[in-house]
Amino acid sequence: MLNPEYSFEKTDLFSTPIWTSEFTEIDNNKIEKSVYNLRDLNKENLKWTNVWESEYCPPDSYDQIFLAFYPSIFSLTTNPRIRRIDDCTPKFHIYKKGSSSRLINFIDRPNDLLLMYFVKVPNENIPFLLLKDPRPLVYGNHFYKTVIQKEEYIRFEPTVGTCVVLPTYMEYLIDTNHSEEDLIVFTAPLTLSW
Repeated sequence: MLNPEYSFEKTDLFSTPIWTSEFTEIDNNKIEKSVYNLRDLNKENLKWTNVWESEYCPPDSYDQIFLAFYPSIFSLTTNPRIRRIDDCTPKFHIYKKGSSSRLINFIDRPNDLLLMYFVKVPNENIPFLLLKDPRPLVYGNHFYKTVIQKEEYIRFEPTVGTCVVLPTYMEYLIDTNHSEEDLIVFTAPLTLSW
């Protein structure tokens, strides 16, 4: 079940829901091994950066995530209801020590969602997931900026097995990984029918 973690506004008109869930039934060690195998097959992406991003992901590398995720997404009480997932582009990301992501959003697809799943999270110096609603009306809401969101970004500390679902218009980034361990994140922008 996906639970609302944050809502940037109290009214439905400007609400920005972010849902989270813990998927305890997934074998993250198996997924981690398959991600490192994918990376080893495609080492060219490692030459210029500390962040490795997969290209094609075979379905058996992420099928456990989707088996846990499917019942959750269709339990969301959105209005209108989600009818089906039309398309997705699954990718794995490995954040080495000293790496972070650039600011990302998919503003051209405002009615779709982004699935993020944390396969491996360092035990110490955990990198935060930073979230921000970039819409001007929310940004200009003085009460929201000064009382609810005191910093520019909401900071979310993930754990292994954490699933985060957010609207694709949200801006997000992974903070710098100061740990000696890798952070492994699965992402899938979802094109939906409502």
